Amino acid sequence: MDLDRIKSFFKDDRYCFVNGIEIVEVTKDYAVCRAQITNSHLNANNTVQGGFTFTLADFAFAVHSNSVLGRWTVSQNVNISYIRPPKGKMLFAKAEPVHIGKSTVLYRVEVYDELNTKVACITANGYVLGENAALKNL
Repeated sequence: MDLDRIKSFFKDDRYCFVNGIEIVEVTKDYAVCRAQITNSHLNANNTVQGGFTFTLADFAFAVHSNSVLGRWTVSQNVNISYIRPPKGKMLFAKAEPVHIGKSTVLYRVEVYDELNTKVACITANGYVLGENAALKNL
């Protein structure tokens, strides 16, 4: 996998990048994204806002399902279970495919911090819209 080309393809995902989410690693088996936790990611309870955790996980799913499969894939149904607030200052999301079909995919995404605190677990069903030449051979 050409990590620089994958990063270049996803550079226009402005919401993720304005929130400091970056692509760390992409293989045929998984994708890892990360984000530094800042004050702008905290809620009124002074813990990471759930939507930020969800966005990080959803982006890891998008990175793997689109770049590795070479097909436009969108979230169809996503379920998140929050386990505990992070103890560290950095969040990671690792997306791994469970099933890849012709028109649907199923992923498991785990979110954790640099201290290996399990923060959340996500299952994501995706719908394959079709082939995309820009996504081929990333």
